[in-house]
Amino acid sequence: MIQESVFIDRQPFTRRFLYPAMLVLGIWVVMNLIYANAWKFDLGAANRVISWVCGLGDVIFRVLTPVMIYLITCSRGASLTERVVAGMTPSFGWAVYQFYLALGVFSVGETIYYGFSSAFLFAFFVLISVTGLCELVFRLTAKQHRQTKKQLLGPAMAILMGPLSVFVLMVWGGGVHFFYVYQEGYKLLFH
Repeated sequence: MIQESVFIDRQPFTRRFLYPAMLVLGIWVVMNLIYANAWKFDLGAANRVISWVCGLGDVIFRVLTPVMIYLITCSRGASLTERVVAGMTPSFGWAVYQFYLALGVFSVGETIYYGFSSAFLFAFFVLISVTGLCELVFRLTAKQHRQTKKQLLGPAMAILMGPLSVFVLMVWGGGVHFFYVYQEGYKLLFH
């Protein structure tokens, strides 16, 4: 296991974890509020541009969050667990919000099963892949540690989860095979 923060001063928990996690979660919440409420301000054609930028920005932001988090948390001496959890905070917020919306239409069981849809799985595995890439870069650039192949294996395996999920969820049969497996599971459980 890598010794964390040997030469980086370990700042208090609020500065190394809570502040970065709440910062990115706050940015995500603001973008979603703007996206959901832009129509109320009757800005004409600007509504479409604002909605498009915030909607696209939401997806890009959730994927790039680990990059921003690693820049902030590494410089503050955060542990691996703190870096990963902080980087997943906006995606966790997105998932909770999606489950909340689904509960308005589906039962609790169906809502939980919704978490296994291709949208959720793809977002999760791409997030894991980007987090693995950030961790690999951090470990390779950390001057205070001599890395072994074993210590680089975890981040390398995490990076491979992104392309593997793209194949299974979208390329394999044009995404139809996974969809049918998902639908058959739904029918088996709820019909």
